[in-house]
Amino acid sequence: MSPYSITGYLITMGISAVCACALFFFMLRKEALPSAGKALSVSLCVLVLATAFAVLFAKLFYFLFYFLYISEQGIGEFWLSLRTEEMSYYGAVAGVCFSVSLIALIFRLRPGRILHVFAPAGALMAAAARFAEYFLFPTGTGLSSETPIPLD
Repeated sequence: MSPYSITGYLITMGISAVCACALFFFMLRKEALPSAGKALSVSLCVLVLATAFAVLFAKLFYFLFYFLYISEQGIGEFWLSLRTEEMSYYGAVAGVCFSVSLIALIFRLRPGRILHVFAPAGALMAAAARFAEYFLFPTGTGLSSETPIPLD
Protein backbone atom coordinates (compact mmCIF):
# COMPACT_ATOMS: atom_id res chain seq x y z
CA MET A 1 0.00 0.00 0.00
CA SER A 2 1.42 3.36 -1.05
CA PRO A 3 1.52 6.16 1.54
CA TYR A 4 0.78 8.71 -1.23
CA SER A 5 -2.14 10.88 -0.09
CA ILE A 6 -2.60 14.46 -1.22
CA THR A 7 -5.42 14.76 1.32
CA GLY A 8 -3.08 13.74 4.13
CA TYR A 9 -0.49 16.20 2.88
CA LEU A 10 -2.95 19.10 2.73
CA ILE A 11 -4.41 18.32 6.16
CA THR A 12 -0.93 18.14 7.68
CA MET A 13 0.11 21.40 6.01
CA GLY A 14 -3.11 23.14 7.08
CA ILE A 15 -2.75 22.08 10.71
CA SER A 16 0.92 23.05 10.76
CA ALA A 17 0.17 26.47 9.23
CA VAL A 18 -2.43 27.16 11.91
CA CYS A 19 -0.03 25.98 14.65
CA ALA A 20 2.80 28.12 13.25
CA CYS A 21 0.56 31.20 13.13
CA ALA A 22 -0.63 30.54 16.70
CA LEU A 23 3.01 30.38 17.81
CA PHE A 24 3.67 33.59 15.86
CA PHE A 25 0.75 35.27 17.65
CA PHE A 26 2.14 34.35 21.08
CA MET A 27 5.65 35.41 20.08
CA LEU A 28 4.28 38.75 18.83
CA ARG A 29 2.48 39.30 22.14
CA LYS A 30 5.60 38.47 24.10
CA GLU A 31 8.25 40.34 22.11
CA ALA A 32 6.81 42.95 19.76
CA LEU A 33 3.13 43.81 20.05
CA PRO A 34 1.55 43.84 23.50
CA SER A 35 -1.82 44.70 21.90
CA ALA A 36 -3.75 41.45 21.43
CA GLY A 37 -5.89 42.92 18.65
CA LYS A 38 -2.98 44.03 16.50
CA ALA A 39 -1.03 40.82 17.13
CA LEU A 40 -4.07 38.77 16.12
CA SER A 41 -4.56 40.85 12.98
CA VAL A 42 -0.92 40.47 11.96
CA SER A 43 -0.84 36.73 12.59
CA LEU A 44 -4.12 36.09 10.72
CA CYS A 45 -2.90 38.16 7.77
CA VAL A 46 0.28 36.09 7.76
CA LEU A 47 -1.79 32.89 7.72
CA VAL A 48 -3.72 33.98 4.63
CA LEU A 49 -1.06 35.89 2.71
CA ALA A 50 1.79 33.48 3.47
CA THR A 51 -0.25 30.60 2.06
CA ALA A 52 -0.88 32.48 -1.18
CA PHE A 53 2.71 33.70 -1.57
CA ALA A 54 4.14 30.29 -0.65
CA VAL A 55 2.26 28.67 -3.53
CA LEU A 56 3.06 31.51 -5.93
CA PHE A 57 6.79 31.60 -5.12
CA ALA A 58 7.04 27.78 -5.10
CA LYS A 59 5.68 27.75 -8.66
CA LEU A 60 7.83 30.73 -9.68
CA PHE A 61 11.11 29.20 -8.42
CA TYR A 62 10.33 25.89 -10.12
CA PHE A 63 9.46 27.80 -13.30
CA LEU A 64 12.77 29.67 -13.27
CA PHE A 65 14.88 26.55 -12.75
CA TYR A 66 12.98 24.22 -15.11
CA PHE A 67 11.97 26.64 -17.83
CA LEU A 68 12.91 24.36 -20.75
CA TYR A 69 10.96 21.42 -19.32
CA ILE A 70 7.94 23.62 -18.67
CA SER A 71 8.00 25.21 -22.13
CA GLU A 72 7.76 21.71 -23.65
CA GLN A 73 4.88 20.80 -21.35
CA GLY A 74 2.98 24.04 -21.82
CA ILE A 75 3.36 27.15 -19.69
CA GLY A 76 -0.39 27.62 -19.17
CA GLU A 77 -0.83 24.06 -17.98
CA PHE A 78 2.05 24.49 -15.54
CA TRP A 79 0.69 27.66 -13.91
CA LEU A 80 -2.81 26.23 -13.54
CA SER A 81 -1.75 22.95 -11.93
CA LEU A 82 -1.01 22.46 -8.26
CA ARG A 83 1.08 19.32 -8.58
CA THR A 84 3.42 19.20 -5.63
CA GLU A 85 6.24 17.74 -7.70
CA GLU A 86 6.25 21.00 -9.71
CA MET A 87 6.80 23.28 -6.73
CA SER A 88 9.96 24.41 -5.01
CA TYR A 89 10.29 24.05 -1.24
CA TYR A 90 12.76 26.94 -1.12
CA GLY A 91 10.45 29.07 -3.24
CA ALA A 92 7.70 28.48 -0.70
CA VAL A 93 10.03 29.51 2.13
CA ALA A 94 10.92 32.69 0.25
CA GLY A 95 7.23 33.40 -0.34
CA VAL A 96 6.43 33.08 3.35
CA CYS A 97 9.32 35.38 4.31
CA PHE A 98 8.25 37.90 1.69
CA SER A 99 4.66 37.87 2.95
CA VAL A 100 5.75 38.40 6.57
CA SER A 101 7.87 41.39 5.48
CA LEU A 102 5.03 42.79 3.39
CA ILE A 103 2.54 42.49 6.24
CA ALA A 104 5.02 44.20 8.57
CA LEU A 105 5.20 47.12 6.13
CA ILE A 106 1.40 47.24 5.80
CA PHE A 107 1.02 47.41 9.59
CA ARG A 108 3.88 49.96 9.81
CA LEU A 109 6.17 47.65 11.72
CA ARG A 110 9.87 47.02 11.17
CA PRO A 111 10.15 44.02 8.80
CA GLY A 112 13.46 42.88 10.29
CA ARG A 113 12.01 42.82 13.79
CA ILE A 114 8.86 40.98 12.70
CA LEU A 115 10.90 38.42 10.73
CA HIS A 116 12.99 37.88 13.85
CA VAL A 117 9.84 37.25 15.88
CA PHE A 118 8.49 34.97 13.13
CA ALA A 119 11.65 32.81 13.03
CA PRO A 120 10.50 30.13 15.54
CA ALA A 121 7.13 29.82 13.80
CA GLY A 122 8.89 29.64 10.43
CA ALA A 123 11.17 26.88 11.72
CA LEU A 124 8.13 24.97 12.97
CA MET A 125 6.46 25.39 9.59
CA ALA A 126 9.58 24.26 7.72
CA ALA A 127 9.89 21.14 9.86
CA ALA A 128 6.20 20.35 9.48
CA ALA A 129 6.42 20.81 5.70
CA ARG A 130 9.27 18.34 5.53
CA PHE A 131 7.32 15.94 7.74
CA ALA A 132 4.25 16.28 5.49
CA GLU A 133 6.32 15.13 2.52
CA TYR A 134 5.83 11.61 3.86
CA PHE A 135 2.41 11.73 2.20
CA LEU A 136 3.96 12.65 -1.16
CA PHE A 137 5.89 9.44 -1.69
CA PRO A 138 8.16 9.33 -3.67
CA THR A 139 8.27 13.10 -4.25
CA GLY A 140 9.85 14.10 -0.95
CA THR A 141 11.68 10.96 0.03
CA GLY A 142 13.21 9.83 -3.25
CA LEU A 143 13.56 6.32 -4.59
CA SER A 144 16.23 3.94 -3.48
CA SER A 145 18.26 2.27 -6.17
CA GLU A 146 19.54 -1.27 -6.01
CA THR A 147 22.40 -0.48 -8.37
CA PRO A 148 25.05 1.76 -6.83
CA ILE A 149 26.38 4.77 -8.69
CA PRO A 150 29.75 3.95 -10.27
CA LEU A 151 32.64 5.85 -8.70
CA ASP A 152 34.94 5.93 -11.75
